[in-house]
Amino acid sequence: MLDPEARTLLDLMEQATKAGRPKLESLPHAIGRAAVDKMSEDSEADPPEVASVVDGTVPGPAGAIRFRRYRPLGAKPGPLPTLIYYHGGGFVIGSIETHDSTCRRLAN
Repeated sequence: MLDPEARTLLDLMEQATKAGRPKLESLPHAIGRAAVDKMSEDSEADPPEVASVVDGTVPGPAGAIRFRRYRPLGAKPGPLPTLIYYHGGGFVIGSIETHDSTCRRLAN
C-alpha cells in the first residue's frame, strides 16, 4: 500500500503533466533541479525558531561538503545527541535551503 502523502504527490505530478507541464525526467538537469528546489521551498512550513544555526563544511573526496548544525530551543550547554539528516534527492535535487524548516523541527 502506498503512503497517502506519496499518493498525493504522485497525483499532483500527474495533474501538472495533464495541464501541460513537462515531466521532470524530460527536463535538462539544471532546469529540473531548479523546478524541484522551488517546489520544495514553496511547500516547506515556516521555519521554527531554534537556539542556533551554524553553517560549515567538511572535506569530501570531490571537495567541501556543506552542513548545517542546529541547536534546539531550551538545550542546556554542552554536547547533545546527534542526528545526521540526509534529505534524499540522489545528490541532484534538494539542498540545505529546501529542507531547513524540516531540520529545524527535527532539532526541536
